[in-house]
Amino acid sequence: RRFPGDSAEDDLKFLDRRLGQVAGRARLVIETEAARHLWRIESDPARAWERLRDEAPPDQRFGAAAIESAIVWLRLAAMAADWEAHDQLAGALQERWTVPPLASAADWISITIAEHEVQRGFFAAALGRLQSLEGHADPWIRMAALEVTLRVLLDCDSDAASESLKTKLKSTAHLLESLLELEAPATDFPPLDEREERRRTSRLLLDHVSRGRHATLESNPSILT
Repeated sequence: RRFPGDSAEDDLKFLDRRLGQVAGRARLVIETEAARHLWRIESDPARAWERLRDEAPPDQRFGAAAIESAIVWLRLAAMAADWEAHDQLAGALQERWTVPPLASAADWISITIAEHEVQRGFFAAALGRLQSLEGHADPWIRMAALEVTLRVLLDCDSDAASESLKTKLKSTAHLLESLLELEAPATDFPPLDEREERRRTSRLLLDHVSRGRHATLESNPSILT
């Protein structure tokens, strides 16, 4: 247990001790939290990712815990710029998580991969991945897909941009704006802080659109903090 005065390093040692005592879902949760905690302490994603790199991918049988862990793992790999391992993990997750009730989880993973494609400058690949999600039945998945799409379109916008791009930008902004007042449902994933971060980022992007400015937003994903 945690004692008053314990440091962040003490917390990490405690998590490491617990890892040797548990298996299954509990082990996945603890090993993910230990890596996330190390990232908080040291702000070194490479060190945090190294704890997870050689582990088996999160098992879809563990439900929301597996979804959250999978996204944390992908984000740490991306922040560490370990793209080879990132792509292997992404491929393994997409191959396995393709049937209900895992289809929604696979969609969140697709959004995360698209975000990382944007980070790598693979704009066309990201837009292609997101297109099918812009009309998703889950409005939070729809918001996330539209938010990332709008970020790409703003990055590509300029006085020389085509009319089709400008039209797509306006229509995407309109659709995203209609989702800003969504109420958070009582589901385990995404967690509330992740949903609110999506909403905050969406508002900032829409502000860029209304002011005719390009998007230059950088932040740490809330799921890591």
